[in-house]
Amino acid sequence: MGHASAASVRASLAEDVALGWHLQYNHYPPIPECMTPVAQRVLNHARSCPAFEDQTFGWGAPCEHKVRLPEGASYRGKRLAPIVACMDEWHLWDFMEVSE
Repeated sequence: MGHASAASVRASLAEDVALGWHLQYNHYPPIPECMTPVAQRVLNHARSCPAFEDQTFGWGAPCEHKVRLPEGASYRGKRLAPIVACMDEWHLWDFMEVSE
């Protein structure tokens, strides 16, 4: 259900609204609203990453950049999370086809 609803929502709403909806309703427990701007930064970075253009974006790809998480959030005990980990764990790959 997550993939189908993410595709439907992203097609009918502005990307930031669709991302917020996706993080809240396609995850259990829901990902907090404060992560929506982080998810947008993750997507923007992934879209501009040459590794994605070469279809090699993923674990171990040359694109090893990280994103800073909001206060109170962490990834494996750190405030920085790998872009690819956010893409995978927040199921953001469906949003890669959409850009503003």
